[in-house]
Amino acid sequence: MLFIDENEDQIHASAPRDLIPQFSDILTKGDIFHVEKFNVSKISGTYRPIIDGEYKIYFKNDTIVKRCEDQTLPIPLYKFSFVEFNEIPNRCNQPKYLIDIAGKLKAVTEIELVSKRNGDTSPKRDLILENM
Repeated sequence: MLFIDENEDQIHASAPRDLIPQFSDILTKGDIFHVEKFNVSKISGTYRPIIDGEYKIYFKNDTIVKRCEDQTLPIPLYKFSFVEFNEIPNRCNQPKYLIDIAGKLKAVTEIELVSKRNGDTSPKRDLILENM
């Protein structure tokens, strides 16, 4: 999950797989919540959906999530960190950060199976974008 506040600050949040049913009914995209009793730690993994994010929220079994009554607070629904096309090659050695780009869709390739490090295969499809 990605949370965003009224200052457009974002933080990555996750819950252990066995706790997802506890929160899935209340957490609705676009709604405003009050969250209590969670852990915060420095991000150490390779997956970082927020470029300037150094910390991550971890839900626990006693984490409290309440939908706020006032849903009119000025909190944006989305935040993007666009990167110019010519900057994309500079990111190829920084795979932990996700980037947002916009362009004209030129082509979509057929699905192919690619090998993963653990020996499994995964379906992959390439999208070819044109810089507009």
